[in-house]
Amino acid sequence: MRKLLICLGLSLFCSTAFSQNKIDSLENLVAHSGSDSLKLIWYDQLRRIATYTDPEKAVGYINKRMDIFRSQGNMRKVNVMKVYLGNIYYTLSQPDKALGFFISAEKYFSGSKNKKDQLLLGNIYNGMAAAHETSGNDTITLKYFTKSYEQFKTVGDARRMGIALNNIANIYVRRKDYPEAVRLIEEGLGLLGKTKMPEYKILLSSNLAGALKEQGDYQKSDSILLDIIPHINKEENAYGFMAAQKNYGENQLLQGNFERAIIYLEKAKQIAVEQNFTIFREEIHHLLYLAYKANKQAEKALSALYDYTVDKDSVYALEKDRNLTEAMQKYESEKREKELAQTQLALKTQSLQKKNFLIISVAAGLLALVSLWFLYFKSKTNRVLKTQKETIENALREKEVLLKEIHHRVKNNLQVISSLLNLQSRSIIDEQAKAAIKEGQNRVKSMGLIHQSLYQTDIANGMEIGDYIGQLGKSLFDSYNIKEDKIKFAINAAPLRLDVDTLIPIGLILNELLSNALKHAFPDGREGEIKVNFEKKENALLLQVKDNGVGMSITNPDKNKNSFGMQLIKAFSKKLNANMEVVEKNGTLVNVFVREYKLL
Repeated sequence: MRKLLICLGLSLFCSTAFSQNKIDSLENLVAHSGSDSLKLIWYDQLRRIATYTDPEKAVGYINKRMDIFRSQGNMRKVNVMKVYLGNIYYTLSQPDKALGFFISAEKYFSGSKNKKDQLLLGNIYNGMAAAHETSGNDTITLKYFTKSYEQFKTVGDARRMGIALNNIANIYVRRKDYPEAVRLIEEGLGLLGKTKMPEYKILLSSNLAGALKEQGDYQKSDSILLDIIPHINKEENAYGFMAAQKNYGENQLLQGNFERAIIYLEKAKQIAVEQNFTIFREEIHHLLYLAYKANKQAEKALSALYDYTVDKDSVYALEKDRNLTEAMQKYESEKREKELAQTQLALKTQSLQKKNFLIISVAAGLLALVSLWFLYFKSKTNRVLKTQKETIENALREKEVLLKEIHHRVKNNLQVISSLLNLQSRSIIDEQAKAAIKEGQNRVKSMGLIHQSLYQTDIANGMEIGDYIGQLGKSLFDSYNIKEDKIKFAINAAPLRLDVDTLIPIGLILNELLSNALKHAFPDGREGEIKVNFEKKENALLLQVKDNGVGMSITNPDKNKNSFGMQLIKAFSKKLNANMEVVEKNGTLVNVFVREYKLL
């Protein structure tokens, strides 16, 4: 469950009353002003307006102010501008850039005793936590949200303490510790009760309703949401309005009130799309898919499922996670380099003292100096080699994780395609069309089995062909509703591990051969046996599929030799530089000799 995140230092509530005329007049004032002091005022007003109407333009106004402060030597204000930039880039769904600015500002304000600086430091910790939250790293997120709360507690700011407790509660919601989440939000509402900030109370109340819903207390959750929805101004508080509508819609879905759920979820979706609330679109589309499906509105369910898939499998998410990790690694690297420099300085001082002592000892000192230099050089070389080895090992581990993630995403996408085909087949009356859809599903599943296995096992070792043949056979037997006591399935496969580029075309060829045997070799419920043999012969791989059925000449007349399945076999045989021969004797024997392949 996703919860609303209140990013401190940048109000979530804005009025749309500012017109383009206001922006034009302010830009005109800047253009005709010769005073930097006045320009700073005009740029700040432009920044406040553009933050909500055109965030990318707001970045330009902030940079203009930063340039003026830098020319004046006012580095405190320069770093305040970095906090503004971090908040803007967070709202633009660019957490990597946001984190870079927050880290830079944190270095400047850390250690300051000034109350305003301490308050700003709490905002920075909150922003760093928000950026990490988008990557799913709850441990680091909780660390910085807690630092934010402690910082505000030191300053005595009840409003920001309440908001920080709400943000900490979000982590416990994801960990499914709902009683702790409810306790934290209620404590936060208590702190906000001491302030005149109704808009934040609405947001925390919405989050409290969400936590109660996850806890199963739908009645209390509905009561809170119905109480706050009439008090939310849609124009001024888009986040709060969307969250309340989404949470109430989800409650109705869980209670089986599907039509009412759809009404509220569609309202939430409209705002999420209009305001480009990327974080929430995926969740709302998924809830709409479940609601339409339960309400038997198949076409709208498919549309919602497609939107959900597009949001979930965005390539930008992978790049975002990678950039965010690199930014944090850079920060940690700079800290290590600073510590290393201090250590090296201490070593250099000790070395000079030793050299002075050795000069007095003349020959003995020279010998000792040479010995120490040799040991130092050897130690330094070993450290360099160790560091290089660790770097290479880390890079290999990261590559394997990324490859597994890619196979996982491919497998998920293939499952979505299979589900879409399954949904489509339910509305098709024509049996030939249904059979074609089923064959398409089986082909998709044959590829999905490979990516699932590579995601779950060691990618570098590939996949053993015998395991894959067994999984594929079971999948096809289940698909055609054939029991193994009716048609026996025997496998004789050498312990060979194949590269994915070899395994996929072989798997599709095997899928077509097995499907053909199961459909045509044993008509009228006849019993029989299918044998699959796979081995390496000289410079080729041999795939054999044999059945003791009625034979291809009886079940497959010449007109079927150019079927789509046979065209697939020919296409993938060409890719593998493979030859296929068919022998009809006591059934059908198909031999496929593969000459272009890669073993692991």
